[in-house]
Parts: sequence; structure tokens; C-alpha cells
Amino acid sequence: MKPVCFQVEQLWKDQTDYGYWTSGGYDPERQYGQFRIAVSPYGRPLKEVERMREQNGKHVLHVVYPGCYILQATCKEAPVIEMEFFRIQEINQKAAKAVCERVLEEDMTQQQYDRMQPSMDLARMECITPYNQNNHYYWRGRNE
Repeated sequence: MKPVCFQVEQLWKDQTDYGYWTSGGYDPERQYGQFRIAVSPYGRPLKEVERMREQNGKHVLHVVYPGCYILQATCKEAPVIEMEFFRIQEINQKAAKAVCERVLEEDMTQQQYDRMQPSMDLARMECITPYNQNNHYYWRGRNE
């Protein structure tokens, strides 16, 4: 499969740490929702670096690294929500992109799927939250 790339940003000058913005929400006018969140290889929250409250935009900047996942929930026609999984293979520092492979749900073990369940639940809920500005404090506490 062809790699999928997501924009990342360098966190500190002269360092190799990169971050990915958890972002998204539901736009009632377009009747469309999308939400993306980065999680650890074990489906747990990642270290937070910054928070924003953009409407259906950026929410939390997380430190990412190869092996992490980006989960994408998309609601094109309610109540159907599609879930996609992308595993970060490498960070292309020159292009500031996370180069990812798509992971099919049917290729995941039951244990992997179970570990991703809380982040999938969050992504599904946030992709149908109108004018979303949530920073997800509650998810962090629930999973530690």
C-alpha cells in the first residue's frame, strides 16, 4: 500500500522531537465530521506539549515517534462513522511529515484492537461534536 503522510512540526530547535496536532470536529452546515488523534503504540495518550481551542481545528499537540498511531474517525453521513488506523513508520524531517502505513482493522489482533478501544471511542465522539473545541483532559485521566 502507498504510504500516507500527515503534517508534523518540530517541537524544539536543534532537536529531533516532532509533534502532531489532535484536531477536528463536526461541521453541521456541511454535515461532515472528521477527527484525528495520535496515540502510543499501546493506544495510550502521548505527552502533551501545547493546547489550542480552535473550532473543529487544532486541540492538543502531542509528541509522536515511529510506532505511534494516528486514528482518524470520519462521519460523512450520520450515524455512520468510519475509522482508519495509520502507524507512523518514520518522520521525514526535511518535509515535516509523518510517513505512515495504513493498518487494516482485520489485520489487528484482538489485544491490539482492545488497547485502541478508548482512543477509538474518543475519536468517534469528537468527530460528531459540533464546533468542537475540546482539549480532552478527561481522556488522559481515564487512561492512566
